[in-house]
Amino acid sequence: MFTMEKLFYTALVCGFVICSALPNGKRSFSDLVEMEAGSEEMNSYSSLINGESLHNEHGDTKLSRVARWTEQNNIECCNRDKQKLSNKDGEIMAQCLIETKSKNSSQEYSLKQIVCLVDCAVKKSDLVDGDGNLDAEKVIPYVKAREGYGQLFANKDDLIKRCVDFANSFSKERGEVNFEDQKCNIASAVIGDCIKYMVEISCPDDRKVAGEQCDNVRKRISELVDVLNI
Repeated sequence: MFTMEKLFYTALVCGFVICSALPNGKRSFSDLVEMEAGSEEMNSYSSLINGESLHNEHGDTKLSRVARWTEQNNIECCNRDKQKLSNKDGEIMAQCLIETKSKNSSQEYSLKQIVCLVDCAVKKSDLVDGDGNLDAEKVIPYVKAREGYGQLFANKDDLIKRCVDFANSFSKERGEVNFEDQKCNIASAVIGDCIKYMVEISCPDDRKVAGEQCDNVRKRISELVDVLNI
């Protein structure tokens, strides 16, 4: 069951494309959504995040194994400054919590509801275009302005744009998420993992964590990025 604090950080941190300062050592949107392992909902979301819905030809082979490996090991291999949450972020999230509240007061927060919460927050942060898709011209300066990311993406706008394009394409292929009477775009949830992967594989040499374990992390994430054609 989600507490308000956990829900706040889940949506705000990962949905806002910053995926840093994650509570309890969690590293991604799918990590924070604590669904029962093996459940239909968990399997469905894992397939979405792992790219299996777009790359069925890979099935449960290289792609899904790489994604699960990077998710499960909770390894940070690029030293970056900690992220601080602003008052504006908090105000936006408070508004979106109200706007995406379930009509069923007894219902626990579902994955679909959280996707809509993230979508709401990203829209209120003015990071989308007229069609509700992520807007690279808005997302790029937003990501670079976040503490912990500016120094990593100083001259790498193209990496952020690749994540924007991938998330929008992924969302278009997947379709909207329906929660009660709301239709929501999942791109804002997907881009968080993409940004995280780009941080690891494009980390400046002076910020890289040395060692065989992190070398393997970077190798496997690079394979994932190649398979997903990001």
